[in-house]
Amino acid sequence: MPFALVFTMMEDGRKLFAHDAYFDYADRANSRVEQETKRLQANRAPLFVRAMWDAYRSKYPSTYDKEKWDADKIIEQCTQPKE
Repeated sequence: MPFALVFTMMEDGRKLFAHDAYFDYADRANSRVEQETKRLQANRAPLFVRAMWDAYRSKYPSTYDKEKWDADKIIEQCTQPKE
């Protein structure tokens, strides 16, 4: 996921990479700090990536929509009977 931050920081980088789902995934995955803490502590490289993400991500726009990726809403939509 470090490429998501790099392309986000570049002028027109997101447009150049042209894969909004990847950027949404990167934002979603990095928003789950508590779940990732143990895994990140086992590997120094992800700790560096996480530190860079925390330091720089908020300075650039995001297309990530928490409502769109709300697991409970998605499950509810998928399990409702079709009319």
